[in-house]
Amino acid sequence: MLPALRREWEFHEVYRQGKRWQDTGLILYRLAKPEQGLRVGIVCSRKVGNAVIRNRLRRLVREVLRLRWSTLRPGFNLVVVLRPEAVGLDLRGMERQLGALLDRAEMGYGDSRGNHL
Repeated sequence: MLPALRREWEFHEVYRQGKRWQDTGLILYRLAKPEQGLRVGIVCSRKVGNAVIRNRLRRLVREVLRLRWSTLRPGFNLVVVLRPEAVGLDLRGMERQLGALLDRAEMGYGDSRGNHL
């Protein structure tokens, strides 16, 4: 299980003070918290779809993060916001979009396969 942001104020802190990167169906916020490990929050509003669709998208995001976890830099709070355009993404599409955002946010030690550069 991924270490998660739980409290509303933690999400708002990342929104207000963090940096933002956006793709078609995803928005990634990143806030440096050197005293902590890497923690993640996933946001998916009702505008995206019904509960089945929202939960499926959240599971896909968690799986992509789980697969990349060993390559991600600690000391950050991340918030991934899912938008309606993300509906229909499969695991490969989610990996492509979220991976590109993580790379743009310079969250990795190396490339997406875990090879250190």
